[in-house]
Amino acid sequence: MNHTLLEKTSLPENFKWKFYHKPAADHFVNYGLTVGDALYDMFTPYREARNESFALLNSLKNTEEVPWEDFRKIFERKSSLFGFNLEPDYVFYNSIASHFGYASNVKDENRTKLQKVVLQKAIQEYAHAQSFQAWIGELYLQKGNRKQALHHYNIALELIGKRQSVIGC
Repeated sequence: MNHTLLEKTSLPENFKWKFYHKPAADHFVNYGLTVGDALYDMFTPYREARNESFALLNSLKNTEEVPWEDFRKIFERKSSLFGFNLEPDYVFYNSIASHFGYASNVKDENRTKLQKVVLQKAIQEYAHAQSFQAWIGELYLQKGNRKQALHHYNIALELIGKRQSVIGC
């Protein structure tokens, strides 16, 4: 690792150097194997937070509201293991919204409402993400509310026009 970077960067208090050694590997494959293992280890707390969040959702008998406080506690607990703050990401919000659309423990009349709640929170966190706006537009259109659907579709189109890159949300 770059020595200058280490001088200017403070690492989390619980940071520990780990040596990855693959006995059968040579200089050509060792790099790829060790980087893969290191990344897997580094992101284990986030993966566990995501998995616990879905286990929580699946354990609920009849979901009436989004358990934001429970999600916060899960991510907070995993953050303490990681050494810095973990937050739900774009994929998390997308996955939770999808869950409410198809989960068997959500009544049909609550599906759209719960999806909108998740997508609106996602928009707060990822204001540049046109896909969340388009998705809400689709939900309004499915319910016959063309005015709200067009409103969200237009925001999505505006966000697409502001993109600096074709990569991203």
